[in-house]
Amino acid sequence: MKGIISKILISVLSILLVSGTVFLDEKLSVKAQPVAKTTVLAITKAAGDIFEKKGDKYSIKAGRTSVMVLQFKDNAVMRLAPEAAGELSVSDEGVYPRKAELNLTNGRIWLNTIESSLDFEVSTPKVKIEAEPGVFAFQYADKTLTVSAFRRSAAVSFLNKELVVPEGKEMRILESKLDNSAETIAKLRYSKLQKEFPFFKIEDADAWVEKNNEADSLFFEKHEKDVYENVRSGGPKISLDDDSVFYSAGQFVDNAKLALVFDANKRSKEAMDAAIQYFDAGVYALLLGKEDLAGKRFSQFSEMIAGVSSPLLRLALAERLDEFAFVQPDETFYDATKVLRSAARMTALENMDIAFNEVLDTAAKGSYSETEQKVVTAMRRLGVAAENNLPRVADSRATDEIFFDSVLVNDFVETHIYLLRREFLKVAELFESAHLSRISDSQEADDKRQLLISEKLKLMQAMRPMMENGDIPFQDGREAVLLLANQIELLKPTFSDTAVLSYFDDQLKAFSPFISFLRSSDASRVHGSFQESYKDFISRQDEFKQVTELLKTAVGGMKISKSRREQLAGLVSNDMAKIGAIKVKITLPDDEDDGRVKIVGGEMEGKAFTAIYDTDRKVLSDVVLDQEKIPSAIRLENFQRFILIKAGRLILPKGESIDSLTEEPQKQSNVEKVAKLALIAKLIDLDIKVDEKDITVTDVKDILIKVALAALGADDKAVTFSFDYAPDGSIISNLKVKTADKEIPVNDIFALRELPTRVDQINKQAILENQKQEELKKFLDESLLKQIEALGTATGSSTDITAGSSTQPE
Repeated sequence: MKGIISKILISVLSILLVSGTVFLDEKLSVKAQPVAKTTVLAITKAAGDIFEKKGDKYSIKAGRTSVMVLQFKDNAVMRLAPEAAGELSVSDEGVYPRKAELNLTNGRIWLNTIESSLDFEVSTPKVKIEAEPGVFAFQYADKTLTVSAFRRSAAVSFLNKELVVPEGKEMRILESKLDNSAETIAKLRYSKLQKEFPFFKIEDADAWVEKNNEADSLFFEKHEKDVYENVRSGGPKISLDDDSVFYSAGQFVDNAKLALVFDANKRSKEAMDAAIQYFDAGVYALLLGKEDLAGKRFSQFSEMIAGVSSPLLRLALAERLDEFAFVQPDETFYDATKVLRSAARMTALENMDIAFNEVLDTAAKGSYSETEQKVVTAMRRLGVAAENNLPRVADSRATDEIFFDSVLVNDFVETHIYLLRREFLKVAELFESAHLSRISDSQEADDKRQLLISEKLKLMQAMRPMMENGDIPFQDGREAVLLLANQIELLKPTFSDTAVLSYFDDQLKAFSPFISFLRSSDASRVHGSFQESYKDFISRQDEFKQVTELLKTAVGGMKISKSRREQLAGLVSNDMAKIGAIKVKITLPDDEDDGRVKIVGGEMEGKAFTAIYDTDRKVLSDVVLDQEKIPSAIRLENFQRFILIKAGRLILPKGESIDSLTEEPQKQSNVEKVAKLALIAKLIDLDIKVDEKDITVTDVKDILIKVALAALGADDKAVTFSFDYAPDGSIISNLKVKTADKEIPVNDIFALRELPTRVDQINKQAILENQKQEELKKFLDESLLKQIEALGTATGSSTDITAGSSTQPE
């Protein structure tokens, strides 16, 4: 019964509402007359200020001591410093896109359109600036224009050339320079143009800037509060409750009104107005924290406008986008702005601009530490936007805009140290590649590549001290620098100008050692400071160069491997450098295992010498010093002193002889040496430790090696032993294992690979035997004690074994 009554009430209400609405619409459509209104809503003037309409423009001038304020709608403001003057034209209200043009004739102005869609153009007699929504300062005096981009960027045009001023930078343009060098400037491409008109970091704020920043804070704080209050007080025009009578009635009314409107334009407007009500309801739901309900209303809004073709739709959407322009990704109404952008069918370029502006705005909301993670997230969103939208840009006229985007993204990354990572340099590369792929003129393409390479070289140069100081984590910096180096290599080969290529090659040579280090396995293991690792790496690189030079003049060694040749040359080069020997030339051995190198020429302390140098023992033998044969061998560390004494430039202490610096030539044959080294290597593989001094070759002909002392196991628990070894068959004999109290001989022969097992078994068996002996001794001691005690009891005496005395009864 209640359901029937509800339906009847809805029907009656709906009929009344439809009838009244249609009648009212008809009356209004007859009486309403369009009235053009300026976008400027408020003007703050003082005595002496001028704001006069002249045709379709306004002549404006601030007084001698006053600041003139022009407010555009309720979310953009311009201030004229005292005596600033110009001519202003603005679009009528209700026209999209909103636009304002100022011909600046003198003075300073401050422009803040950061929370607006207002396009602003500032011009002087020879320069035009297109300022996207942002915060800017302009000063024109003595035919010099200064453009300062505090927030967002500005495109500056002159002589049919265009430069983009990034956020946080400013540039100065002298009209005299434009006049005197017009022909030259007209021929300059972007890279040269930027050098002629460079950007500078904005100087510290003066009183004018500080006052404007304070006024902006108050102005936009009020604007944002007003937006929230308007949403709160206005409330939704449709019910948030899908089950309510008023929600059902409202839907019926909207559908009925559309059915009764036959004019196509008016029908589109009715549909648009109805859809906007659902959007507004979604916004109100967000304010209440009801995200699910907001999402439902936004979906209904999107479905309803899908078929609307009214030219007023973009205007209505733009007005609401303006209203919520201040909203950041983590704020209440952000979902509403995403819905509006989707509904407005933004172009690919607009989508990327929005994503980048969110990066800039997020960074501007606090210090590095406060915004770092949010900026990183915003940069990742920009990367996704670039990947999705760059392939969709079909307009050939967008080539320059994509290039300017790449300039701005690169500049932002470079000025935020924590973004100097491979991930975000790749985002900038997306724009660079997209731009270069669109250039058909080869000279222009070369110019842009030169510019990109120059910027990457400067960035690489700046990054190294940051990595040294720990401002950038080493591995992040390493990946970034290597990416930049790879990008440069890809850009270089396209130049037709060999002089340019040569210049960049010279620039890269300065980075070559550092880049080589970053590519090495040494760098991959660095975490924290890298200076010591880099120093070691460079030292090895220098050694490698010296070895390469030594090998160029070396003879012999044709029967040994390349790696062995390099190893021996490296040992000689390093050891000779330590003692100051120069002009060294060598003959390499033909036996892979021979560590002796013949020095066929060298100089030291002004004396020429030749010798045979044992790289293993660090001993020089068969020395000929200035044609004098030295019968004794000389250790490497004594060679310099020996030569100085021979030359009479060093006197030995009293009682010492020069013979104290020499030793008998090594009698050990190369075969013995090789046999020892081979055995040591095999024992190391078996985890057996041995010192070369404990190894003796007793039978040179058949090679029998005696090892006097070897050890198996950790130092504190090592088992020591001796043995004989025959390389032919790799046979062990005469094994003797040393235990705590004796030496256990093993009358057996077996393979070398069994040696650790045999030693371990014998040692464990010895330990077990010792334990048994201890237990038996303990058992015998206890039995003897019991027998003595029993004997004492039988004779009526007691015996104190531990005291070593007996007590007889009185």
